[in-house]
Amino acid sequence: MRFFRRSSAASRILVSLISGGIALAAPPTDRDVKAAFLFNFPSYVEWPPQAFTTPGQPLVIGILGDDPFGDALDELVAGRSVQGHPLTVRRLSRLSEAESVHVVYLGYSDPVEVQYAAAALRDRPVLTVSDGERLAEQGAMINLRLRGQKVGFDINLAAVDGAGLKLSSQLLKLARIVRVPNPVEGP
Repeated sequence: MRFFRRSSAASRILVSLISGGIALAAPPTDRDVKAAFLFNFPSYVEWPPQAFTTPGQPLVIGILGDDPFGDALDELVAGRSVQGHPLTVRRLSRLSEAESVHVVYLGYSDPVEVQYAAAALRDRPVLTVSDGERLAEQGAMINLRLRGQKVGFDINLAAVDGAGLKLSSQLLKLARIVRVPNPVEGP
């Protein structure tokens, strides 16, 4: 699968935040940073064929729990597509709704809730994203780390592999890889 580059404002924000090499006119808010990451992650993921029922089916980003984005994420995805799939955002009220999305932001402050949600979605081709302390170790596939001006993310490769997803080497180079055994496989 070929991963492509975007020239969008979100991509420039993402690259500048990761590299620390570009000064922005106005510092982005945490909300903007999280939205930019969530918007860009699907460009670096390969889903198994069964994740989409039709070639042009929308790629759905779901938000479960607290929504830190407001309208920032909706504005970023408006009219955009990834890998031939138009992007859409859905606010989810129940965990069972997350089974029908492609990316889900787990907006829980309690690590136990993140662990429960990640375990419930473990065998589904759903990229789980969170932000908080050590949530990749709790089962989230990608966990954002925002510390002042520094932005980074952790990737739980066992969780990604268990869901049948493949991440671009470009994304993996920028991440801190978390080594957590897949609960199905054991230690």
